[in-house]
Amino acid sequence: MGASHAIGHVLGGTCDVPHYYCTPVMMPSILRYNKPVTEEARWRRTLDALRRVMRDEETVDALLTRRKVGRPGPETVPGPPKVSVDNRLSDTHTVVEVKCPDRVGLLYAITRTLSEQGLDIGSARIATEIDQAYDTFYVTDRLAGRVEDPAASTRLKEALEDALMKPL
Repeated sequence: MGASHAIGHVLGGTCDVPHYYCTPVMMPSILRYNKPVTEEARWRRTLDALRRVMRDEETVDALLTRRKVGRPGPETVPGPPKVSVDNRLSDTHTVVEVKCPDRVGLLYAITRTLSEQGLDIGSARIATEIDQAYDTFYVTDRLAGRVEDPAASTRLKEALEDALMKPL
């Protein structure tokens, strides 16, 4: 996961590209069998997909749709997410914790929602235990500040809950 996060920071910093463009392109290959991308063919496919997204030749949504073809999955979400937004855990970042059933595209849905809320990801801890995702994001607003406004915190929590209740 370090590779995906590092690539997200490099692209974000040099090309003004949001993290959520890189994460869903890189993560399937990085997380497959919980091993790094070492097979040349898989690495080539991953880089090709990332290039297509970066050149606006393909969307991340299209990649996810294509990935789901031939893989039957439920049309409903397996359960409600638990989302918390906390400013007590860090002096410099708002900490967003998401706990919910894991599924293909979950990280994309979370990071896309964070970006749509005008937030930047400073760091993240992504964990899965059996079929449950336990993801923690340290975020700031576009001015590098925490989400201090209670109404903005509520909107963020509700936006994540809404996004995570929809099938991907």
